[in-house]
Amino acid sequence: MTLSRRNWLAFASAAAVLMLAGGVGATAAEPSKALQLPPLAERVKTHEALRLLAELGYEPGVVDRMMTANIAGAIREFQRSRNLPVDGRVTDELLAALRDARR
Repeated sequence: MTLSRRNWLAFASAAAVLMLAGGVGATAAEPSKALQLPPLAERVKTHEALRLLAELGYEPGVVDRMMTANIAGAIREFQRSRNLPVDGRVTDELLAALRDARR
């Protein structure tokens, strides 16, 4: 059996909905563990931090929906240089320090 383009798109869309819903046997009381992106506010903070790190000469690399080793390494390097707790995470304190360093 071959699928027409329209049928294939419908099949692919249904499969994507099932994946986002947590699979075939998922119930409403069972939250999906698959494909959970951080909240929008966290993504905005991360993008701002990466932009500021790049402006300051740290090389965080590209943003591709994942926290890569380059990004965490650039954050840690900046945190060490400013005597901040070194954890490689984007926090409000990190963003404040990045904004201050840019001035």
